[in-house]
Amino acid sequence: MKITIILRKKEFVLEKETSVMRAMEILDISPEAHLAVRDGKLLTEDDRLRDGDEVQFVSVISGG
Repeated sequence: MKITIILRKKEFVLEKETSVMRAMEILDISPEAHLAVRDGKLLTEDDRLRDGDEVQFVSVISGG
C-alpha cells in the first residue's frame, strides 16, 4: 500500500489508509493553513486516503 503526499515540492509516503486529518497530524501541518487536493478536487478533513492516491497539501495564502 502506498499513498503519496506532496507538500512544498517534497514527497512523503504513507503506508496505510488514513484520513486527511490524520495525514496532516502525521506531517505536523495545520488544517487551517493547508488544503488537500486529489485529482484536482478539494478534500475535507474526513475524506479517506487510499492505496494509490496522490494528494497535494497546498498552503493557504491570505492577504489584506
